[in-house]
Amino acid sequence: MKQKENKSVIAVIVTYNRKTLLKESIEALLNQKYKNIKVLVIDNASTDGTQEYITDLVDNTKVIYLNTGKNLGGAGGFNYGIKQAVIMGCDYIWIMDDDCVVRENSLTSLVDFAKEKNDDFGFLSSVVKWTDDSICKMNVQRYSMSKKIENFEENQKIEMASFVSMFFKSSVVEDIGLPIKDFFIWGDDWEYTYRISRKYDCYLVANSIVTHKMVNNDAVNIATDSPERLPRYFYDYRNEGYLYKKAGFKGKIYFLLKRLLHIKRIVFSKTKNKKERLKILFKGSRAVRKFKPHIEYVYNEKTPIKVLEFFGEPLAYGGQEAFMLNMYKNFTKENIKYVFCTPFDLTNKNLIELSEKRKDKIVHYDYNFNSKLRKVYIKKALKRILKSEKFEAIHIHTGSTFTIITAAKLAKRYGVKNVIAHSHATGKKNFKYRLIKKYSDKRIKKCVNYYLACSKIAAEWRFPKEVLETEKCIVVNNGISTKDYKFDSKTREEYRKELNIKDKTKCICHVGRFGPEKNHNFIVEIAKILNDKKIDFKFILVGEGQLKQEILEKIKTLNLSEKFIVLEKRSDISKLMMASDVFILPSLFEGLGIVAIESQATGLPTICSNGVPEEADLSDIVCHMPIESAEDWVEAILQTKENKNREIYSQKIAEAKYDSKDSADLLEKIYVGYLMK
Repeated sequence: MKQKENKSVIAVIVTYNRKTLLKESIEALLNQKYKNIKVLVIDNASTDGTQEYITDLVDNTKVIYLNTGKNLGGAGGFNYGIKQAVIMGCDYIWIMDDDCVVRENSLTSLVDFAKEKNDDFGFLSSVVKWTDDSICKMNVQRYSMSKKIENFEENQKIEMASFVSMFFKSSVVEDIGLPIKDFFIWGDDWEYTYRISRKYDCYLVANSIVTHKMVNNDAVNIATDSPERLPRYFYDYRNEGYLYKKAGFKGKIYFLLKRLLHIKRIVFSKTKNKKERLKILFKGSRAVRKFKPHIEYVYNEKTPIKVLEFFGEPLAYGGQEAFMLNMYKNFTKENIKYVFCTPFDLTNKNLIELSEKRKDKIVHYDYNFNSKLRKVYIKKALKRILKSEKFEAIHIHTGSTFTIITAAKLAKRYGVKNVIAHSHATGKKNFKYRLIKKYSDKRIKKCVNYYLACSKIAAEWRFPKEVLETEKCIVVNNGISTKDYKFDSKTREEYRKELNIKDKTKCICHVGRFGPEKNHNFIVEIAKILNDKKIDFKFILVGEGQLKQEILEKIKTLNLSEKFIVLEKRSDISKLMMASDVFILPSLFEGLGIVAIESQATGLPTICSNGVPEEADLSDIVCHMPIESAEDWVEAILQTKENKNREIYSQKIAEAKYDSKDSADLLEKIYVGYLMK
């Protein structure tokens, strides 16, 4: 009876500098009786002409070639290949090394068995033979961590297998995650199959047979292996140590006994380099303590995903909320649903209206943000929301290291697969900061999958040094809707008239919450000097915060009230900027300074302090000054001239990749667990 081929298969081969073996492997796959198959070749940046060598095969529509750009090791290659296979879309994934040669019915046997089980399985494994038709010793499946199978003639349940002809559903990857790429080589297959078999029944399929064309039919042995291969044993002991540690007490005891056996083999062997071999064994075993790899997850475009946007502060009108509102307006993936949550109060009406329109949820518990029990409330709120709903991802927005650590730990405890921490700001690097940083770095690394920041300096401020140069750390530009910031002269006239600002009056704008870091006292000092010089000026201040009343009292005391227009909770920031002549941002520190980017988009000359990162400089109308002399700032303000080409700057900001659509697209990709290459 002819096999129905309605289920699609992608075979993933990882290769590195073995072009001849690779070609034989691909040709065998293309000769399968089961025809609904594509071959995905993952090349770990081979230098032997692999890409050129298989060009004729790549022309075949069934063969897809991807070069990783660097040697990711077997673990990294399979991680990348499986991820791409899920993204491409298929029912089954079949993985193998480049020296694996399948038989013409190897895949048919696996698909038949899957059908027999109604797809109720975790993974299937083929019988792996060596070139002389004997069982390949390196690929013997296991009933448990310590017990290998002996009978290869019958189908049977197993717990662990190698990646040489391993077969599984795409949906299993979405549930279990990807192989751990940090393993680099060795042990990634045992860990991955053990992880799958904890949740699903897995099987050896006896009539699916493949050949593993190894040079010798020997299992790896540090006591007898050649000197040039010894460094790779570091990964063997580190990775297996991690696996057995995860298995609990029995696993730890087994790993200890295994190491003692290997030490005995080395000591009593006739081989050379005994000290080097023992050194590698001990070094790899010790590395287990500091080895904290992350499990990555990947989803296809149809998988329903729920994301928790958790805020450690009230949901009001601050920078974090403004950023997420911009992103939220531009999210397009229909399979992602959002829940916004704060332990405190909710006042952001724009977010409320948009979430109702998109049928998403906002959860707020209205605890007192200024209470000494704030940390208790944060933990309590997190437990309540994580217990009540299942989330695939959590995006943590906060200025508090405590909240990042607490939210990340609880998220992992409640099964959230993708934990994302976001650094929106910086601060002073004082003794308290250094003390907290030393404590927090190790704890953040344990639970966070992706480290997002509005700038490089914000990433350096918040996150461990070890992650800054990895693909886990990503700068997400604080994108704005650039079309809304395109300068319009009619809007300028209307707003100046509404605000009672005369044509010749110098209008200076500042947007920012009334907090110490925004340096409003310096702004008042500038205003006093302008007033003493009898300059015709007006200040527009937009924001709210704990220092607002104090600043207003100071303005009143200096008889400057008529010189200030103080506003709050505005949704027309772009129009207020169009009405202005210069924008100033004298902050003591900023994560980025998104308002400086907004001002540039309206073509407004912008003066920033040195505490604002240079990453905010996206045009020729911005400059930086030290916060030393208010007189110097006054001089700079007075020297700014009218920009007659203001309407072109919104496009310049868009070209600099600061449009909210670009940022929202990247953020959605991070939510679903894969990064752009």
